[in-house]
Amino acid sequence: SYTHFIIDEFHERQPDVEVMLALLKLAKLKTKSNFKIILMSASAEVHEWRPYFEGLKVGVYSTCKPRYPVYEYYAEEVCRMIGAFHQPTEVKPVVDSLSLKNRLFLIKQLLAFLATRGDAQHSILVFLPGRTIVEQMATYIEKNHSSQLEAVQWYRDVELDRIAAAFKRTNATRKKVYLATDIAEVSITLPDVVFVIDSGTTKKPRIDEKVRNTVVFPPLEL
Repeated sequence: SYTHFIIDEFHERQPDVEVMLALLKLAKLKTKSNFKIILMSASAEVHEWRPYFEGLKVGVYSTCKPRYPVYEYYAEEVCRMIGAFHQPTEVKPVVDSLSLKNRLFLIKQLLAFLATRGDAQHSILVFLPGRTIVEQMATYIEKNHSSQLEAVQWYRDVELDRIAAAFKRTNATRKKVYLATDIAEVSITLPDVVFVIDSGTTKKPRIDEKVRNTVVFPPLEL
């Protein structure tokens, strides 16, 4: 009796979404039902998802174009920009402490670079892996760039009202720096953000099928 299933922000790949998509796909293939599965996301890699629905008719609709030009800079380009040495890192499933230290050093150098450039109303969003790193980066900003930058910490335990208040606050002399975990990927528009810095890391639960405790209490890995 259902005609449509709408799953928003499906790119977050939560377990319940994964199971739901699998069940819906099986229902479509086995029952030949006419219901439609509508997946909505502002950042999904569509070409990676299309093969998952092999055997079904897939339509792709995009109605949103960027309001402003978007420029992407990778680590080697950022290093040239700020005069830092670029050390290529091997892409691994788990990030070691030295690699994280190098990334955080580069972020600090980039923040120092941006502190003296651009308009004070042009805020910065920095994606960091976990509350501890967010707090450490906030301390760094307060000690070294408090006259130019204002650190706004954003992780799971921070009430959204505090973030909303920061959105509305206009700074005449200091740029706001939103120091956020991947919680900032929720459907919230940051109207004042001009620069986004991504550490390329996040903390995710890891389940090891050989260790039963990890199924119930999966440890977080970087």
